Amino acid sequence: MAPSVSGAAQAARNISPNEDPRNSLYQSLAQDLAGFSEHKIRTQFVIKVLSILSCMLMITTSVVSIITVSKSTQLFLLENWWLSLVAGILLFSVSIILGCSEKLRKSFPLNYALLLALTLTQSILLCYVVAAYETNSVFVGIFITCIVTGAVATLSASTTYDLTQLESHLVVAVAVLAVVQLGAFVFVPSLRKIDTVFGGVAAMVFCLYIALDIHLLLGNQHNQLYPEDYIGAVITLYIDVINLFISLLHQFGKRKESNAS
Repeated sequence: MAPSVSGAAQAARNISPNEDPRNSLYQSLAQDLAGFSEHKIRTQFVIKVLSILSCMLMITTSVVSIITVSKSTQLFLLENWWLSLVAGILLFSVSIILGCSEKLRKSFPLNYALLLALTLTQSILLCYVVAAYETNSVFVGIFITCIVTGAVATLSASTTYDLTQLESHLVVAVAVLAVVQLGAFVFVPSLRKIDTVFGGVAAMVFCLYIALDIHLLLGNQHNQLYPEDYIGAVITLYIDVINLFISLLHQFGKRKESNAS
């Protein structure tokens, strides 16, 4: 991408008689080059985040797929339920460490090691979720998640609407969903219709979260993610995609007969 000729030409037309023409031209060229450099950095940032995210999702998909098709592995997980507690504690610990320590997020290669630990522990917890569903439902859920995520990302990248205005509303929506789900689990745990409705609403909320994250990633508006914190951007998108998958599984997935309501 070459420096903008129109910008330099405009600067030349606006030169006052007493002003050195070279100063205005140099300033215009410097602004064009700065814009080009910023665009290049942003592009590299987006590619880096999406590349790491793809690797994390491939690891999770592979682990979930193995668990889904292997009955013996499912039985092992169910018999050793304490593994879910260990994975949950580790996931929480790693999330707190990465969320609170900017130094660790930027410390290579420790940040990648922590990211791998987060991916593996999240994958193990997800295995306990998919173990309750039929094999076909799990793979259909993975497929739908891929399609929906791609569509939402494309629409978010092409829209001019400032999605960052929705951020506070989405936080409230997630809090309300968490309370409703907890209440449903305690008072009407066997009612399948509530699970389906909750899954649909949650899926819409996390679709909006993914759209918001893509918007911040591209830096189209005043609020944006910064290239230095690519680990934080990756984690945010990864968790949103996982939550979308779980929500879709709740809505469309068919539970195994022994777990069905």
